[in-house]
Amino acid sequence: MPMNANPPRSKTHHLLVMSMVALFTAMTLTRCKCLSDLVGLKLQYQVEFASEVPAAADSSALLAKHKTFAKPLPGDVVVFGGAKAFTKTIANAEFYNPLTQKWTATAPLPAAGAGSLATELGIPLAGQIFLGQDVVGKITIPHGKLTINVTANNAELFNPSGPSFGSLGQFIDPRAGYTQTLLPNGMVLITGGIDASRAPTNTAEIFDPATSTFTATGNMTMPRALHTATLLNDGTVLIAGGVTDTANDTTDTAEIYDPTAGTFTALLATMSITVNNPPTSVNVAGHTATLISCGGCAIDGDVLIAGGYEGFASTPSTSGNTAVLYDSALQSFITPTGQMTDSRTFHTATALPGGKVLLAGGIYGQAEIGSGSAAFGIFGGVLNSAEIFDPATETFTCVNGGSTTACNKSMVNSRAGHSAIVFTSGSIAGEVLLAGGMGGKTATTRGHASALKTAELYDPVANKFTTTGSMLSARSAFAAILLQ
Repeated sequence: MPMNANPPRSKTHHLLVMSMVALFTAMTLTRCKCLSDLVGLKLQYQVEFASEVPAAADSSALLAKHKTFAKPLPGDVVVFGGAKAFTKTIANAEFYNPLTQKWTATAPLPAAGAGSLATELGIPLAGQIFLGQDVVGKITIPHGKLTINVTANNAELFNPSGPSFGSLGQFIDPRAGYTQTLLPNGMVLITGGIDASRAPTNTAEIFDPATSTFTATGNMTMPRALHTATLLNDGTVLIAGGVTDTANDTTDTAEIYDPTAGTFTALLATMSITVNNPPTSVNVAGHTATLISCGGCAIDGDVLIAGGYEGFASTPSTSGNTAVLYDSALQSFITPTGQMTDSRTFHTATALPGGKVLLAGGIYGQAEIGSGSAAFGIFGGVLNSAEIFDPATETFTCVNGGSTTACNKSMVNSRAGHSAIVFTSGSIAGEVLLAGGMGGKTATTRGHASALKTAELYDPVANKFTTTGSMLSARSAFAAILLQ
């Protein structure tokens, strides 16, 4: 794809000359220096119908047996479903109380599944949680081919005051690896993902909480899955990157959704970093996109796009440490002063009070994921490191220090596909709860990873991670939300 030159920027930036590394990764407790020995890659995500609470009937039976479940309150973090292993999804839900630092079971989901997203709604469903559908099929990415069987497209409404779940019916289109974004008008924008034909889709739809209905909106300018959707300060939504086809090609393109017009418009500029002339494309999926809110710094209102992977080749590649900034005023992409130290995919990026961003964990290297007893083959590993992006300097700093090529261990556990929620009130306001995800045994040339039940807190004042109470169930690829 030809590169578009970025237009002149009105804010002062120093450009760091760096090379773009190819992207993708794997899961274990340590990094493995064996990537050069590999000549192929197969990534298979198998989620069968086995579950701790397999079906709605079992959930009803469990509810009848226990009669009541604990009610999460504002300030608690609730987690829903997820994958306990790559052949087993779960239907339970639980919540974390920041005062006791303990987890408590709440009403179980009507059905098991992984990969759902959670959005707290406004009027007329204020305080209730919109949960998108779960993945209960099979995701396969062997040697550059992406296949996902999507067998569910249900949406649920969680009422914390019950606590209880109610069905909202079905999405217009089944999808997995999609995004959902709460718009200023209270509606929820749902974009892209893998559809029933097992290919990335360009379709989008709107959930209206006033009528509890799904309505088609304009299509994206291209198919996308494992992309990002970021609500900007002007009420529009930035859609960036993603997988675009069944060959697992990733893209450096982005587009803007206008909720008033209900349309998507492609940006002329593409994601790139300045290395030489012309710039180097940043084609990514599985990355993060974080709105910068720094109280008037030079990049206030811009979006930090970090990490991700760039598809597969016959020779395995690693995940990326690449970071770009979207300038919301100029509708262009620029290279920040610094780049991440560690390469990360399926990590978390959490906006902290004051405007800094915590980037934690993620996969480094490559993975071979199968079914049965060998859930993961590990080439590389899951990171136990984290770093901080400072919007004032546009640079990254490793938590607990590090070298120019690797951050030191700082997290209590290695984890990827986990959740990270910042508390906005109470005794630990400003701290971040990181929970679950995939971890595993130390790998040499091959190892295994499994879902975690452990959790930890990051204190931005002490710049340190500490252990907190573990979840009742191990889980990865789950929905998590802070109740307001």
